[in-house]
Amino acid sequence: MKNGLYKVEFATQRGAGAGVVVLNNGKVQGGDSALSYDGTYVEDGNTFAANVTTRRHTQGMPSVFGVDNVEIKIEGQIAGDKAALLGSVPTMPGVRFQANLSPIAI
Repeated sequence: MKNGLYKVEFATQRGAGAGVVVLNNGKVQGGDSALSYDGTYVEDGNTFAANVTTRRHTQGMPSVFGVDNVEIKIEGQIAGDKAALLGSVPTMPGVRFQANLSPIAI
């Protein structure tokens, strides 16, 4: 994936949402109207893997996890300039996370 700004659309069993992330040389940072996202990522061929932590910055919209501050472990496949990802939260067994990244400005 090229460095740049991406739209992230995501869902769990508890709901769906969207935000933006910046991918920049192994760092991922972004957020939405209530939560910030911060973490790291690696690529190996067409495989993308990331560890991302969420933190609440503004009251309002509920988290799709039901709690605000979580660490998400994410893996998936890159297709061109997009990625389809699946993830989990180690402290929340059984919660399935899926996300799609698509470029806004790269």
